[in-house]
Amino acid sequence: MAIIKICEILKRKYPKYSFVPVFWIATEDHDFAEINHFHLFGKTYTWESSQKGAVGRMSCEGIEKILNELPEKVELFEKAYLENGSTLTNATRYILNELFGDYGLVVLDGDDASLKQVLKPVLKEEIDGDTICKIVENTTKSLENIGYSGQVFPREINLFYLKEGLRERIINEGEHFRVNNTDIVFSKSEILQLAEEKPEVFSPNVVLRPLYQEMLLPNLAYIGGPSELTYWLQLKGIFDHFGIAFPMLMPRLFFLIINSANSKKITKLNITEEDLFKSAIELKELYLEMHSSEHIETEEEHALLNYIFKMLQTKAADIDPTLVAYTEAEAKRAGDIINNVEKRFKKALEKKHEQGIHQLLGLKEKLFPASTLQERYDNFLNFYINDPDLINKLMTADPFDFRFKVLREE
Repeated sequence: MAIIKICEILKRKYPKYSFVPVFWIATEDHDFAEINHFHLFGKTYTWESSQKGAVGRMSCEGIEKILNELPEKVELFEKAYLENGSTLTNATRYILNELFGDYGLVVLDGDDASLKQVLKPVLKEEIDGDTICKIVENTTKSLENIGYSGQVFPREINLFYLKEGLRERIINEGEHFRVNNTDIVFSKSEILQLAEEKPEVFSPNVVLRPLYQEMLLPNLAYIGGPSELTYWLQLKGIFDHFGIAFPMLMPRLFFLIINSANSKKITKLNITEEDLFKSAIELKELYLEMHSSEHIETEEEHALLNYIFKMLQTKAADIDPTLVAYTEAEAKRAGDIINNVEKRFKKALEKKHEQGIHQLLGLKEKLFPASTLQERYDNFLNFYINDPDLINKLMTADPFDFRFKVLREE
């Protein structure tokens, strides 16, 4: 959404030029386990399918079962997966167009025979040697020297062999090239000929996919999360090697969406939005501090204890110096006793305010499910079902203001 806003700003500022927001759908990915489930209103829904290969080519068969289990009908998804979704790619493209079509978003699918033609020189060089692997390794070392951790790890060949029901790594075994987990084997001349005649059977991995994207449609900027931006930095040398313009890297925006019910709870608990980012332990302490008049800290008692044992140590030194160590040990034991008493006090106080603390931690769990950000756990439908205008609201955010955004419904 940030790239859409940026393009709108640039169009107003530079009306003579054309700026188009582009969304690349990763249809060639093959990790079905990452996308076959989602969390909605506290329940997990799983799409069971035995299909293999690139997920974008998979039939939507079986998804209707999940749609029938949803707490309410979602017309957008019904049309996408049941009417327009012969494949997962088609369904996803339909959803994106329905949500963002009015903003001029271009959805690009790299799994296309005509588009793969631009990859021929990259494919041939990748098959010929390990130049790309070495470039990325050298760039990664430079980044690690200034404190960044590598997010991607290049292989000798960063390509997959792609056909219906199959997307497997291509492995160089010296005299021949083998497709992992299959009986498919090519000689070097055969695989180079295949790259020339049918580049569409090759699929770039995470190392080469950004290059492929930018070869097709050069971007003014690439917008991504922290890990994504780091791994794009690792690839800068590849772009230089092939003479492809490297886009500006911009962090994407992060949102916390608070519906009216949770907003009321925040008001009732008398906490701030910033407080919600505290840990569970910090929130407990905050609540007790706000709602308890009892003073359970034992700094004064510890200070008094230290004073007493200092006097005892002075007497011990006068009587028998060997008693000093004994007195110090007893002082530590006494201090531990006070600490244990303080812990008991805290537990008793927590029990006394158990209901309020439970409400606060329950709110924390709803807004940060599984101790992570909403976007990493909750499905889009958690918000869209109750607020179909959500996209328009998110679009009001300034794409150049990188502070964490809180969208709160009063």
